[in-house]
Amino acid sequence: IPSNFTISNAPSSVTLSWNGQGVNYKIYRGLQADTLLLLATTGNTSYQDNLIEGQSYYYAVTAVDEYGKE
Repeated sequence: IPSNFTISNAPSSVTLSWNGQGVNYKIYRGLQADTLLLLATTGNTSYQDNLIEGQSYYYAVTAVDEYGKE
């Protein structure tokens, strides 16, 4: 399970960082908390996303084990 989730933002991007023991991580993003869609899958414990300035975004990160289970 990802933990110690942090967000660092710049005018047109955001960097998400977390700690975890997953093989991979799935990053979800949405314009509302209840409409998150899969944005990316990464093996890293950070991810940089480009943004539209002035728009609010919601994120979630899940760990994926060696069997592909979240």
